[in-house]
Amino acid sequence: RDLHSFPTRRSSDLLSRTLTLFLLLSAGLPALAQPVANPARTIFLGGGVESDSSIAYHPTFDQYYAADIGNGSFPGFVFDNSGTLIQTQDPINVDVRALYYNSNTGFVESVSYNAISAGPQRGVIHMETDPAGLYNGSTSILLALVPGLASAQTVPAYDAARDQFYSRDGSNSVNVVSRSDGSQTGTITLDFTTAGVGSVESNAIAYVPEEDWLVVADNANDNAVVFDIDGNFLGNSALDM
Repeated sequence: RDLHSFPTRRSSDLLSRTLTLFLLLSAGLPALAQPVANPARTIFLGGGVESDSSIAYHPTFDQYYAADIGNGSFPGFVFDNSGTLIQTQDPINVDVRALYYNSNTGFVESVSYNAISAGPQRGVIHMETDPAGLYNGSTSILLALVPGLASAQTVPAYDAARDQFYSRDGSNSVNVVSRSDGSQTGTITLDFTTAGVGSVESNAIAYVPEEDWLVVADNANDNAVVFDIDGNFLGNSALDM
């Protein structure tokens, strides 16, 4: 197993739970004034698989997409709207970090490991699907270099309305990155002091478009910590174990 780009299991689990939680909280719901303090998960992505990437939801297919990370030879997964595993694509052919649905292209896209450096199967990549929305094993590079990302290990979130990524590397500093050319266009500083976060080693961040929220996982306190788009602390949502 190639662990050159593999996060700790603790960080991976919290990443998946955080991104799943806020994806499910926000999907099709009216705007919320504040984060839900004690949300209840209603969909569990099952099948006994190991999936450490962020999770994409495709509204047309009503399916969820994930991948094991650490090497392009590892598998990817598709789940139906009840969380049942319906496909294992082995290998996924990309060393995935972030997976997301791009409403501007209609594609499931990924940001690979080390997208800040040019190389084979790096950058922003179209994860091609068949007519049923299942991975077909083919990929195509949409943007070969994304130098504005925070690091080689980052798991960025995508904002389709602004066509930009939010990227961090274990700190409270978030790079704002153009999806069109990969350049850094700004920085957002998350107010960790007011939030009182414990341990946020993960390189991941989530974006909730319905609320214009940024979210990170607090490993020490098992919380999803929520900030507005300017980095102001809004509240916590507990992550059930």
